[in-house]
Amino acid sequence: MIETQNRRNAQEIASECQRAAAAGVDVFQDGGLEDAILNLIDGVVAPDGPFRGRAFKVILPTKGDYQGAMFYLEKRADEVFYLPE
Repeated sequence: MIETQNRRNAQEIASECQRAAAAGVDVFQDGGLEDAILNLIDGVVAPDGPFRGRAFKVILPTKGDYQGAMFYLEKRADEVFYLPE
């Protein structure tokens, strides 16, 4: 059950990272994967462009739930990928 929740959280994080990147938002802000996740938990806002002012945010049952999800995520360049295995 915990593994299933971690996978779901990882999928949600990866999806929101991709949506934010498509809107021109740098969720990493010169940090690593954990920094990007924490930024998404706090919420990031598109500064300009057609999505200006739109918030990108991941809502997890508890803030610490991202740690189990990190096992299924990988940062490549400036993107986050979900790793199903």
